[in-house]
Order: sequence, then C-alpha cells, then structure tokens
Amino acid sequence: MENMHEILDYIETSTDRSMVATVIHVEGSAYRKEGASMLVTAEGNQVGVMSAGCLEEDIMARFEHVWHHGQMCMNMTCVVTIHFLGE
Repeated sequence: MENMHEILDYIETSTDRSMVATVIHVEGSAYRKEGASMLVTAEGNQVGVMSAGCLEEDIMARFEHVWHHGQMCMNMTCVVTIHFLGE
C-alpha cells in the first residue's frame, strides 16, 4: 500500500485509461507481499512496482484484454489470477 498516495494522485490528474493491480495472495517468497499495488495505463505508464520486472510486463500485456472483457468483474473490480511458479 506504500504507493497508494502516488496512485491516487495520478488518477486524480490523469485522463489515461488505467487499472490498479494489487497482490492479494502470496505463497512462498515474493518480491512484494499482499497489499502491494501498481497502477498501469493503456499508454504504458506505471506507478509503483510489483516485482523486479517480469510481473509488470505480464500485467501490461493483459491490459487491453482485461479492459475490454474483464475477468470475474463485479462493480468495476476485476480479479485476474497470475501464477508464477519458481523453477
């Protein structure tokens, strides 16, 4: 939640289509824990980080699909599950 003020400031001053990605569950070790958030925009901007880079790229790659189709959407909240398994 440490980026939430930055995220809210961006939303307040921007007209970009944007979504907030939030970690809701972690098993094992992870770069960020539950509650970590990142804002992503259709234009490729981001506020905050979720990982060392690979998760951000995956979230950005899913932006358009989630924006237009959503997954498990209720009242403007969509949950997209991404599993990263250590190898």
